[in-house]
Amino acid sequence: MSQQVLYFLLIDHKFYPILILYNNYFSLMESEFSLGDNDFQWLSQKFDDLIPFDKSKFWFKAKLVSSNTLSAVKLSHFENSDDFASAIKEMPFLMEFTHPNIMQILDFDFLEKDINSYLIASAFEFGDLSLKDQLDDGKKFSDNEILGLLWELSDALNYVNQTFGIAHANLKSSNIILSQGSYKMSEFGKTQELRNKIRSNTPCWSLNMAPEYRLSEVASQATEDLLRLDVYSLGIVAAELLGLNLKKLEARRDTIKAFANIIQEMLEGGDLKYGADLNGLLKEMLSTNPKERPSISKVAHSLYELCKKRGFDPAELRQSRIAKVKHQLENEGKLVKRTKQQEIQKLFIQGYQAHLGGKYKESIEFYEKQLALLIENKSNQIEIAKAYSSLSVSFKNIGDYKKSVDLQTKALEIRKTVFGEIHAHVAESLSNLGVTYQAMGEYQKALECNEKALDIRKQIQKDNSLEISVLLNNNGAIYRQIGKYEAAKEALEKALEIKSKLLGMEHVDTARTLNNLGLVELQLQNIEKALDYLKQALRIRIKKYQAEHPEIAQSLNNIGVIYWQRNDAKNALEYLKRGLEMKRKFLGEKHPEIALAMNNIGLAYMQEKDLETALGYFQRSLEIRKEIFGEDHPDVGQSLVNIAAIYQEKGDGETCIKYYKEAIEIKKKKYGPSHPEIAAALLNIGIAYHKKHEYEQALKCYEAALAMYKMFFADDHRQVQKCVANIQAIEARMKSPAKKI
Repeated sequence: MSQQVLYFLLIDHKFYPILILYNNYFSLMESEFSLGDNDFQWLSQKFDDLIPFDKSKFWFKAKLVSSNTLSAVKLSHFENSDDFASAIKEMPFLMEFTHPNIMQILDFDFLEKDINSYLIASAFEFGDLSLKDQLDDGKKFSDNEILGLLWELSDALNYVNQTFGIAHANLKSSNIILSQGSYKMSEFGKTQELRNKIRSNTPCWSLNMAPEYRLSEVASQATEDLLRLDVYSLGIVAAELLGLNLKKLEARRDTIKAFANIIQEMLEGGDLKYGADLNGLLKEMLSTNPKERPSISKVAHSLYELCKKRGFDPAELRQSRIAKVKHQLENEGKLVKRTKQQEIQKLFIQGYQAHLGGKYKESIEFYEKQLALLIENKSNQIEIAKAYSSLSVSFKNIGDYKKSVDLQTKALEIRKTVFGEIHAHVAESLSNLGVTYQAMGEYQKALECNEKALDIRKQIQKDNSLEISVLLNNNGAIYRQIGKYEAAKEALEKALEIKSKLLGMEHVDTARTLNNLGLVELQLQNIEKALDYLKQALRIRIKKYQAEHPEIAQSLNNIGVIYWQRNDAKNALEYLKRGLEMKRKFLGEKHPEIALAMNNIGLAYMQEKDLETALGYFQRSLEIRKEIFGEDHPDVGQSLVNIAAIYQEKGDGETCIKYYKEAIEIKKKKYGPSHPEIAAALLNIGIAYHKKHEYEQALKCYEAALAMYKMFFADDHRQVQKCVANIQAIEARMKSPAKKI
């Protein structure tokens, strides 16, 4: 028999898996997804000697590079971020399983091919044969072997239920594997979802599993406890051990319901003979009414008692068998042991899961432990770079930008050394640096990083790829912040066009671009259009996260600003305060987003003429921003502008001019000599001089503000018209010096 070895063929700069047989015959491997060069590099870092299993597109025999351990590797491809997130959430539970009748996960990793395409590789301990394979080959089990095996499987199901509160939800003979002398369950269903489904009565029949093992639920569309489904599935496995041939039954069935009736007829007719006690238990387990089935703990107890009646203790037999096999495998050097790599991957998944949920400080704790173990374990540089990058993003999200840049720079240096200048991982690090520099107010550095990343992406991907849309989105956000609103709108509309085609309009990443477009339209004074974009983003985010989340808080804040622009301080404060409280739960008190929320609440109170309350919020916002950014950040300048406005309202012209001038110096350092925010400060200084009757100084400020505004806005823009009106008023007053205003 020819051995099959996995090789890869390079076609148009992409690697495709090929089955090479020793007689020189080869064919492209059938698969629902193709593996590109990045996928191949990623797999080769984790596994050696990948050999496909017969009849399987997604299972491989391979050696783990980290431990040289033989393993069974499953590749899973996800084209939906929600399904991928669900799969990721399962892993910490699956990696915790230590029961002797459950397959160990030896390693786990994933590759984000793009925003909506993910590849997951799960490495399990290697098994010799499945129970189904042995039954199909005619293997017969003794009465005691059947009872002992059923007890071991029921004990494993009871373990995951009692310890983790989950069901298997995919139990069948093909998922019961002989490994290291024991039959072990593999291929658990969606464990994290099942924790919720057990409580919320989600229909069992909606699960993706073989119908033969969930017949009554399919037939009746029941909405019962999934743990009772495991009982039914175990009953079918028991029937197979006792001689039930599913293949023959499949040939006789017209419908799933008819199949369920056939099984009941066999039970009633005595076709499955073992003994009255087991037959009675099987009838209960295979009841078409899930409520009449025993619990899995009762099944395990009943099977244990049946074994004792037969004169043996199944727990003692299992323990002695495991000890004997362990001794033999240790002598042969084949014993599978838990390694540091398992702990490393578990920490990574826990960090990633916390990050997805907006729990950034928690994700940092997991990532830092993972990085320490990677360095201690002398892991490969690619894994260390990935850890640096993940940690960097989390530090960015809690506002520690200096730390974020330092970590991402380390990741970038490693990736350039390993992959060269033109590689997706290099582009990823550059993009992450761009986002952090943007948050720091280092807009030129941010644009430089983004442009380099865009250039790389365009060399290795299509122009309408999701990664390019992300970079266009980020560029649009930067252009908005530096006052280039038309350029921002153009970049964001292009990003939205790509995302709407590839992701649809209901995707959370599409919501990010809608949010940014709303902010641009706000700057362009298209208030209703801005509100429409921002409400779309909020609706998508609520639907996606279904709970409090930093991105929902961001949307609430932005909609609050819209109401402020409409002079609706009451609604503005409602949205802004809801957003602030939500942000505090995730970000703590000292974070740029907290400072932003306080700043905006101050604006709403100022609109209500509650100047002292407004000043308190502005001052607290300024304190946070100075502590995080230092003295020369644009956000610090904006806080100074708002404090100046308070003193202006109070009639304290000297203090107000002092704060405005400080703000202008900061903004010039970051934006250059011209920017709408600098123009706004000049306009307000002009107003302060105007009120002090220093008309020449006021006129100079108004004219400078007008010239600057015209660089960014059309003549009908509100701020342009305000400058023109103020200049006309000053010129008229200067012609009549005896009059005062």
